[in-house]
Amino acid sequence: MCHKIAVVGAGITGMMTALNCARKGAEVDIYDQYDIPNKHSNSWAYARLWRAIHEDNPALEALAIRSGVFWENLMNQYGENMIRPAKIIRINKERTLGSVRFSYEKNKKVNYTTSLKHTNLTSFFNIKEDNNVLTGEDGLLLGAHVINEHLHNQLKKHEKIRLLPNETLFAAKGEMNVICEKIARMYKKTLICTSSPIGCFPNDVKKNYQYHLDIELMNGQSFSDAILDMGDIHKTWCIPSIDGKVLKLSASHFSFSEPPDENLRENCKKYLLNKMKIPCNSIKEHVSQYYSSAACAMRDGQLWRSNDNILIMDACNARNYKISPALAEDISQFAFE
Repeated sequence: MCHKIAVVGAGITGMMTALNCARKGAEVDIYDQYDIPNKHSNSWAYARLWRAIHEDNPALEALAIRSGVFWENLMNQYGENMIRPAKIIRINKERTLGSVRFSYEKNKKVNYTTSLKHTNLTSFFNIKEDNNVLTGEDGLLLGAHVINEHLHNQLKKHEKIRLLPNETLFAAKGEMNVICEKIARMYKKTLICTSSPIGCFPNDVKKNYQYHLDIELMNGQSFSDAILDMGDIHKTWCIPSIDGKVLKLSASHFSFSEPPDENLRENCKKYLLNKMKIPCNSIKEHVSQYYSSAACAMRDGQLWRSNDNILIMDACNARNYKISPALAEDISQFAFE
């Protein structure tokens, strides 16, 4: 008997999951509360970063390394307008960088350490010059909107996939147990991959608000590598666009449990702009809402829970983008169990 599967949520993980299930022979209905693709979702961005090494999270690192094969194949097939290599830079004291270097060497990934004064980073950013720089050659910049358009086209062309955008069934509040039971009667398996918790089961997902700037550099200026840590107290990070002309600038400590008020936003903006040395053409402020699972769940790799024929991911946030190929493969395997 042919499997009939529902995928709820047409972000990056949902689209890849639907394609995997269809390629294995299932008939798939993919639902979304909004358009497919939803250009306002967290999956739609000018650049996301994949990296192999996650020194503080072995479970995430394993999923990232598995996903790297998919991203590299996509880059080789469609070129660097979709995905391109990027160096991963961490700036800090040697005692902090040591554990990161251990992870690189354990996984046999190329890395090297230099003094900050032997790089050109201080011509771009205000960084303490007594720090060292650990550079890893394990990064890929993912042109998310290009990738999502590519996946969307594959969904539309696949004869076993039906797209169901702007569906209100899964947007309802308060009656989710009833809705889940109804879905369970309609499909062999239901795979819920939404960016916000759908609420069929109790969980410890938390809402967060990330403040960041999108900085367009002046004509002729570009920066092509990803910085995960500038060595400052707030752990400032910077992810460039594919062409290096736009920088997403934020800090790990600029994620908040409540929407930042005007005064806090102004302080964040001032702090981040003080990091910049090169001239900017335009600056756009953003506060991105996202949901995250408890830190212990991320470390243990328990990114979803299941009950009979329903699988629910707690939250498909930006962190999951880079690991979506491995996630989608694992979820599709559950669909055929």
